[in-house]
This record gives sequence, C-alpha cells and structure tokens, in this order.
Amino acid sequence: MKVHEVIAQFRNSLLTFYEAGELDQLIYLCFEDVVGFTKTDLVTRRNELLSSVAVDSFMKVLSGLESGMPVQYVLGHAWFYGMKLKVSPAVLIPRQETEELVEWILKDALQKKPGSGASILDLCTGSGCIALALKKQLPEFHVDALDNSELALDIAKSNAEMLGLKVSFIHYDLLKEKYIKLPGDTKYDFVVCNPPYVTLTEKSEMHTRVKDFEPHTALFVEDDDPLLFYRRILSSVHTFIKAGGSIYFEINEALSEGVQSLTVNSGFQQVELRKDMNDKWRMIKVSN
Repeated sequence: MKVHEVIAQFRNSLLTFYEAGELDQLIYLCFEDVVGFTKTDLVTRRNELLSSVAVDSFMKVLSGLESGMPVQYVLGHAWFYGMKLKVSPAVLIPRQETEELVEWILKDALQKKPGSGASILDLCTGSGCIALALKKQLPEFHVDALDNSELALDIAKSNAEMLGLKVSFIHYDLLKEKYIKLPGDTKYDFVVCNPPYVTLTEKSEMHTRVKDFEPHTALFVEDDDPLLFYRRILSSVHTFIKAGGSIYFEINEALSEGVQSLTVNSGFQQVELRKDMNDKWRMIKVSN
C-alpha cells in the first residue's frame, strides 16, 4: 500500500469516531510513530510505497482505534511536558491541562528557592508524569511519588528509568487508614495531587474513549462523597508538609467551591484557585 492509501483507509474507518481536525492529528501521530514521518512527509511522500511490515503495523493500530481505544494506549505512549511516557490502561493518559499545574509548582519552587534538601511529594502519581516533569526541571530536588496501584507504579518506574530520572516510588493506599501515615518521617516543601474527582453521575457525559478504557479507580468517586481524597489528604497533610510548605491539587470545576471551603475548614489560611487554559477552575494551591 502507498502512503495515501493508508491515510484514506484510516479516514474511511475512523471518520465516525473523530472530528476532521482530530482525525488529521491522529493520522499524523500514527505515521510519526510507525514510520517516523513528519507532517510534511504526509504530503511530499504520499505516493511512496510502504513496506509490508509498516502496513501490518498500521492495520494493527487501526484495529485498536476502531475498538474505541485511545490512540495513546494503542501506541503505548503519550507526551507530557516534552517527555515521551509509557502508558497503558493501568494509568490515566496525561492531560495538557495538568502541565499547567506543573508550571505553577515550578514557578513557585524557583521563586521560593527552598535550598538544599528541598523535596516534593506526588500523590496518586499514575504514570509518574507530574513527578518526572518536576524532577527533570528541578534535578536538585528530592522527589517521592506514591500510588495505590502496583501496575501503575511499574509503569511510572519504567518511565523514570527510560528518562534517567531518580524518583522514589512508593506503594501506598491513601484510603487504607483514617489518617495518612507515610513510611519514614520525610516532610516536603511541595505536595501535589491529581486525585480521582469525577463523580459517577458525570460518567455518562464522558466520551467512551475515557470511561471505557481509562482506569476507573483513578477517575471516579462516589456521588455521596466526591471530596473524599481531598479531605483525607488535607486532614493528614500537616504530618508530611514542612512549615511554609504548599500543596497543589487538580480539581473538578464543578467541585471547586467545595474544595475551597474544605481547605479553609482544614485550617489553611492561604488558598488560591486558578483557571486552566479552557477558562475552568481546575487548580488550587493551599499553604500553611
């Protein structure tokens, strides 16, 4: 098959699954991954004959996409903050909006300059995207990351090894006990968490590529207790955050007022909400 024939097959097979612009980007991602083509190559080399191995690879990718699986899982990787990360259905696909949370922490860390022994804790690390992005930009910081999924931690460790970044990964369930009791006695300058925050009621409104393939335990919370993770963390955070330290959360816009009230009721006086690139209240920082 020639390049333009593979492109045509992708378009014909996936047009009902994706909007035109999204489909164009998806086709480019697949060609970049399988044969290393650039966007220009898709035009200038459109009549080039592909090898049988490449065609077989494209057909396997197409089969996965036709099942509804997100392209990141089909290809086995996703990009986050300039890093190529391994992903699978055991971890959430890193979102561009989460990069804004990383930016916020980086800016504060560089301004605050906590000095030697500075440390970061990433709760609910998943693929390790936040912890690894911060470690890459702040190599002098000690970074720990934890998750309750051993499968997720295996992927995060693999990503750290692939990137040559030293992050300590810890298996720990934040909901196991009434209060969080982290191993060791380390206290951190910065704590960050992107916890499950989508209510089950909202599940029906989500795209099937999300609700049918991404890990439910990392996405959803019960309708009757949507702030469970925030409350659990905030009730214990004083035991593992330094004086003057800060904690950053990604949040559900619909729950932003509830999270803000919870932080104030937990004794934090400095609270700041921020909007993401889509003008939604999706981040909060609290400091002691």
